[in-house]
Amino acid sequence: GNKTGANSDKAPNYATTPVILSDLLGYDKSDLDPVYNCDSTGYETADNGEKTPIGNRAKIYHGTTEEGLNFMVIEKCGRAFNADDVGNRGKRDSQILLLQLLNRVMHNHTLDKHRTDYRDLNELEIAIEGALRGMDFPLTSNNMSDQVKYLMAVDADTRLSKDSITQMVYSMETKPKTLALCGETKVDNKDDSWVTKMQVFEYYTNHGLKKAFESVFGTVTCLPGCFTVYRLFDARDANTSQPPVTLFACDYVYDRYARNDAVIETLHEKNLYKLGEDRMLTTLMLQKWSRMNLKYVPEAHCYTIVPDEFMVLLSQRRRWINSTFHNMLYLLSVNLGGICCFSMKFILVLDMIGTLILPSSLLYLGMILYDSIMDHNSVSTYTLLVLGFSVFVQLIGPLLRFKIKLTVMCSLLSCTSHFLSNISDLIGVPVFYFVLPLYSFWNLDDFSWGTTRVTTENASTNEAITADALDEEQGSGGAASEEDKAEKSDEASFADDGRATNFAGALEEYFLKNLSWKKKGQSSVAGEP
Repeated sequence: GNKTGANSDKAPNYATTPVILSDLLGYDKSDLDPVYNCDSTGYETADNGEKTPIGNRAKIYHGTTEEGLNFMVIEKCGRAFNADDVGNRGKRDSQILLLQLLNRVMHNHTLDKHRTDYRDLNELEIAIEGALRGMDFPLTSNNMSDQVKYLMAVDADTRLSKDSITQMVYSMETKPKTLALCGETKVDNKDDSWVTKMQVFEYYTNHGLKKAFESVFGTVTCLPGCFTVYRLFDARDANTSQPPVTLFACDYVYDRYARNDAVIETLHEKNLYKLGEDRMLTTLMLQKWSRMNLKYVPEAHCYTIVPDEFMVLLSQRRRWINSTFHNMLYLLSVNLGGICCFSMKFILVLDMIGTLILPSSLLYLGMILYDSIMDHNSVSTYTLLVLGFSVFVQLIGPLLRFKIKLTVMCSLLSCTSHFLSNISDLIGVPVFYFVLPLYSFWNLDDFSWGTTRVTTENASTNEAITADALDEEQGSGGAASEEDKAEKSDEASFADDGRATNFAGALEEYFLKNLSWKKKGQSSVAGEP
């Protein structure tokens, strides 16, 4: 939709996402471009309180680079009679656009259009199908499952390491029973503030410890939308004539995930669908395809931008904690495999109890430490050893993983850096174990996104300033020199530290440097913007 991020001193966002993409990919935008009606999860409330589902509209932009790289951009633009509707319906609504298309196309795969159970495509889906056919990628082809096997979801603020996609595809190819998998998410802006520093260790424990443990059972309970690969079709025997089995967009998953917001009324369901869409989608796949595995690939790394302000972190974790707890309740009805204490359900129960008693457990731990310091006889040595061992088990992983070498030869700068990081970790203990859980449970009925994604409501394509205009504006105001810009560009390059730039930056660099991308009216010289 045509929204912009709220302006700030650190990162002013003048352009909407569609404008940024048109600038990067080189296609032209106009108010006269065709608009197509489509379904939506949104609704409107009448004066009498009755909720009525509403549709949406969208535009499509597609093309092919000279090197054969296809792209398609779907821009939501809202209803024609409502100027305030810019098309945004949330993350789940965008996922459903693709789910619904794949579901209907694969259902109609072998059906005649005159049959009563034939599922008609809406205007947007017909336009998408036509655009794909124009790029020699027909969705209705009998060999569709051979042309596209996997779907990768990546957030716009996520950077991928060079071999991440290779690692994930290799894992999919060698393990045909894997339904979906995710990689390890790391903090990209860890040095921005004390808020980002204390999230580094927490991100590691959630991935390197928790997801790795769940992957042993083949039941990763949350595949993050920022970096996940899904298998679209079941692996089939080449000698059979049966059509492939649709996995990701099957009826069971689609029908339950595509519920309109108007019929989601209970507190439990609102936490599942409005705050924890990634977890809900993962749970539905676990529920339907219990014979397949959801895995974690530690060799595939991505780097994401985490909140650098405490109030933004508070808003984000309020959504995460509440949706996680309700999702764990829902997971108790899912067959996760295992027997008794050696099962994921048993782990889920322990996890739920641990989430509920986090604040009180921190107070209890503080009381134990206080008593052991003030009165050595009040706490047994055995208790202190157990506590110390449990902390050591969690710390030994990152110490070895991050290769922190505490030797006499370490520099003063390195020692200072580790010391400051340790202080941030200590500050994070009461924050993650006391403040965030209490705040989340107190706001259990808050289903807004809060300050995590602040936008300006009056943004439009006409008001947006493109990247080129922003460069000119900065250049006329005593901006950095060309040498400084080149240095910053080199720092953000692929070869810097083995990581790619963010998704938009990766697209831009790929087009400009590798594909000799030619915009309309420009020469086709490699490296030219």
